[in-house]
Amino acid sequence: MGEKAVKIAILTTKSRIYHPNRRLLEASSKLGCEAFLLHPQKVLPSTHGELAKGPLAHVVIPRIGSTIEDHELAVLFHLETSGVKALNSCKSLFIARDKFLSLRKLAASGIPVPRTILVQRPTELRHLIGELGGLPVVAKGLRGRQGTGVELVGEESFAKYVVDHPPFPAGAIVLQEFISQASLGDVRIVVVRGEPVGSMRRVPKRGEFRSNVHLRGRGEPWDPPMEWKELAVKATQALELDVAGVDMVWGNDGPLVLEVNTTPGFRELERVTRKDIAACIVEAAMDLARGG
Repeated sequence: MGEKAVKIAILTTKSRIYHPNRRLLEASSKLGCEAFLLHPQKVLPSTHGELAKGPLAHVVIPRIGSTIEDHELAVLFHLETSGVKALNSCKSLFIARDKFLSLRKLAASGIPVPRTILVQRPTELRHLIGELGGLPVVAKGLRGRQGTGVELVGEESFAKYVVDHPPFPAGAIVLQEFISQASLGDVRIVVVRGEPVGSMRRVPKRGEFRSNVHLRGRGEPWDPPMEWKELAVKATQALELDVAGVDMVWGNDGPLVLEVNTTPGFRELERVTRKDIAACIVEAAMDLARGG
């Protein structure tokens, strides 16, 4: 297959104005392949193949994130079973989109992560907070992106409220030990098919414990030690992800993986590192399309 023959579908609910979509389209054009945005609703999955005519692709890059719904996963699964290769498969996203399942799989694979508990009943809170070392603790919804649905909980009454009113209602929340070093910032390492392609420190704004750029955090250049890079790669391999942003922080005994983002934004990372992260992702998609 020649480079110009490669067709890439970017599975997304956002327009080309959205930074990652725009950059992926730009990188695809520069690399001589054809890319287009594909809204999940434009695909009509069927047990007997595609019913609605639409643009065909050799490979699909899912860009929906941890908030991807079951019907959107069904679209991706349909594309894969129709012969379209996926840079992050339906199987991998099913686990990776869930904050508890992904951390549980990482821990089972020997990846160091913060102590984390899935809480379903408010009556368990006092005991479980004690299991995590006491207040404060971090409460998270099972889904979420860009730092949304994440709360630093310093009072048991507020913890009970969060359980009773979970973000993105799911009947349960994730309760996690608070890593004090995280309030000073964390590290984002983007891994593409087993290779760390860019990294930076993320510093939260004053008074904020989350360092997400979308919450006005800022990135700073930082080349992490090999130990950090190797751990980031192992985390993506444990979750069977081709593309991911691995968020890490110093723990008492070395680096910890806080979270693995399946559709990492990279505007700030490209600004800080001056690396073409979009091109790295597109090149990986092209290699996958060719059987690499």
